[in-house]
Amino acid sequence: MAADGDAPAVNAEASDAPVAETADAEASETPPEVAEKPKRTRTRRAPKAAEDGNGEDKPAKPRR
Repeated sequence: MAADGDAPAVNAEASDAPVAETADAEASETPPEVAEKPKRTRTRRAPKAAEDGNGEDKPAKPRR
C-alpha cells in the first residue's frame, strides 16, 4: 500500500509540472492584454435636445 501511495504522488508531480507550465504560458499571454486594455463599456448618448423649429419634419439626407 505504501508503494501505491507513493506512485500516484510521483505521477501527479510529474504530470503537474508540464500542465502547470502550459497553463502558465497560456495564462501569462491572456492577462497582460486584459490588464492593459480595460473592458470597453458602451456609453449612452445624451438625449437629443428638442428642436425649437416650427415642427415640420426635415427631409432625409440624400445617400452618397
